[in-house]
Amino acid sequence: MIKKVHITRVLPLLLVFMLVLIAGCSSQDKSASTDPGQTPATQQEKGDTSLADVFAKNKDIKGMSFEMKTTMPEGPALESKMWFKDENLRMETNMPEAGGNVVYIANKTDKAMYMYQPAQNMAMKLPYKEEQFSGPQDKAEDVDASKAKYVGKDKIDGKTCLVYELAVEGGKEKIWVWEEYGLPLRMETEAEGQKTIIEYRNVKVGNIDDNMFELPAGTQIMDMPNMPGVSGTPAMP
Repeated sequence: MIKKVHITRVLPLLLVFMLVLIAGCSSQDKSASTDPGQTPATQQEKGDTSLADVFAKNKDIKGMSFEMKTTMPEGPALESKMWFKDENLRMETNMPEAGGNVVYIANKTDKAMYMYQPAQNMAMKLPYKEEQFSGPQDKAEDVDASKAKYVGKDKIDGKTCLVYELAVEGGKEKIWVWEEYGLPLRMETEAEGQKTIIEYRNVKVGNIDDNMFELPAGTQIMDMPNMPGVSGTPAMP
């Protein structure tokens, strides 16, 4: 199982790293999908479906890819593409402030982590730390499934989902879980009058080529400089 990381907190740190890198260089079926701008309407189909049993379906997943969008109460939505295989990670996100597409690679086999800028074929090497990566299946570790109430079925991105509601600290949460693989495809959390939405789209389960977690041949690699207020790697609690 891939360990947990809060990607929404990683992205701002990635921008810091890429600005340093730029400075160094100078010297499934869409017709069935729910409208991403709308809150999916839950069908009123009741049942006694255990969330713990549904989450158990994802335990054997070794590889997957998806697009992730996080919409927070303040600031622009964060969007990225991600690939996981065992405990290897690749994340791509567009950062105009950093010069375009930015790629974050973590390879456990090589014990290496990099920030890579394809346009310049340059990468910054970051200190490697274990137990910091995750896929959507790790949501199961964050949820007290015994408190989840099944409220019906719905479609997300053309995939049949079981919908659950539960109370969380300071608010409530609603989760759409892909019935086939036990993966959350949408999460809405409301606390103190503010809502955060996490969406997973174009989720594909299956083997991922190992070269997705490697730098292209000929990439110029730089060591991460010491920066005040930024220590180590973008690992999160």
